[in-house]
Formats: sequence, structure tokens, C-alpha cells
Amino acid sequence: MAKAKTTKVSNTHLKSAEKALTAWTDKVENGEFELETGTYLAFKSARDHIKCEVAKQNRQRRRTINVGIVSDPERQSYLRKQFDSQYAND
Repeated sequence: MAKAKTTKVSNTHLKSAEKALTAWTDKVENGEFELETGTYLAFKSARDHIKCEVAKQNRQRRRTINVGIVSDPERQSYLRKQFDSQYAND
């Protein structure tokens, strides 16, 4: 069995293409644009495919969060004061 060809396209390009296809299909659905049925269906199918691929890529990314548990009450008090002074301007 032949191996499928793969390409590398950045998410920004995919998201831009998705926005453009969404705009076109929305305008057709609202009656602002007129497209041939086959073209409209191709745009809609491509948009759905791109949306699915972007969702898959976002799911694959794993991020870890480093959390340190502070059990010392004095340290907790110090960190609380530091946090309050740091974010008091927000």
C-alpha cells in the first residue's frame, strides 16, 4: 500500500484559509454571493476539513504546569503579600 503524501502547513495559514472559506460560504448562504453548487459544496467541505485538522493539531499539544505546594504558613503569608503587591495595579 502506498504511503499518503503529507505536507507541512502552519496553523496561521490554515486558520486564514478557514476564515476565507467561512466568509464565502456564509455570504452564499445569506444570498450575498452566488456560486455554482459544486463550488459551494467544495468550499464547505474544505472548510470543514481544515477545521478538523486544526482541532487535531491543537489536541496533540501537551503542556505541563509546574505547581509547587507550600505548606509553611510563613511562606504562604509572604507569597500572598508578594502576589497582592504585584497584581494590585491590575
